[in-house]
Amino acid sequence: MKLVRPTLILGALAVVLSACGGAESAPANPASESGSLAEAATPGESPTEPERTGSGFGTITSLGTKGDFVTIDHGPIEGLMGSMTMGFELVSDVDIAGLAEGDTVAFSVKHGRDGVYRIISICKTTESGSDCLVEEAVK
Repeated sequence: MKLVRPTLILGALAVVLSACGGAESAPANPASESGSLAEAATPGESPTEPERTGSGFGTITSLGTKGDFVTIDHGPIEGLMGSMTMGFELVSDVDIAGLAEGDTVAFSVKHGRDGVYRIISICKTTESGSDCLVEEAVK
């Protein structure tokens, strides 16, 4: 019986203190207040931020077996990223059938609102020169 009384007192105290109010806490789901998932942005990313694009040069280090992914050891892509080796998804109309590991390429990449970098155009610089992306755009 001695343990019941302090437990009841502590429980009542907790109820009273929680009812006193205090600072409002942030909702667990940022979309729950507005009801819109579009308004719930990934940390550091604005839902209305436009997609960013850039171009670079590099060497293909691997190709996805399904033709939907390419890894490139590339130089800096101004406004997007520094030099690194990185894997990129491809937009649906990009064909990498004529490319192989070791090919030197020029490519354009898009940083989508979902945070994924995707190749939007790619070409071999050994066949068409360093301005092959311009030729691709004309086609």
